[in-house]
Amino acid sequence: MFGQSLEGKVIQISYQKPSEILPRAKWYAEVKINEKLNYFFYIDAVTGEFFSINRERWFDEKIADYDEELAKNPQDYVTVAKKYADQFQVVHSPVKSVEYQAQSNGGNNDPIMQVQITGENGEIADMYIARKDKELLGVTYHAENKYRQQYGLNVMEGHPEIIKNKK
Repeated sequence: MFGQSLEGKVIQISYQKPSEILPRAKWYAEVKINEKLNYFFYIDAVTGEFFSINRERWFDEKIADYDEELAKNPQDYVTVAKKYADQFQVVHSPVKSVEYQAQSNGGNNDPIMQVQITGENGEIADMYIARKDKELLGVTYHAENKYRQQYGLNVMEGHPEIIKNKK
């Protein structure tokens, strides 16, 4: 997906048991290329289905965490995300919609645009595009998203104020 050869690289893999958020056992794998490049992914421990795949890059140049103008007009990133979604079949069907969700920046100075990809089959994936150069940085697939969304709904339904307002 990222065009990186893993020939001769060490992949560290660990098992993670099911959790309240993701009730399926998974393998977490990490590949360090150098001090400023890192790949990691989660796959279902039984089926091999992808939950997420990501890469981290580190830059010295500081970039603003949030770009107000970009939030108002994210179309360039939406277009790039659709291209990646089609190329890598992230929703296992033709893409129905691509919507801007958020921006963020970690300590690595590689801010992202998060977009939500919805397939004609109903699958939803989150995609992360680098604001710096529009490179694909990661995907959270429907296999993980459906559990995270349900967990969020369950948490909200159990919130004391929501319960109180239902009475």
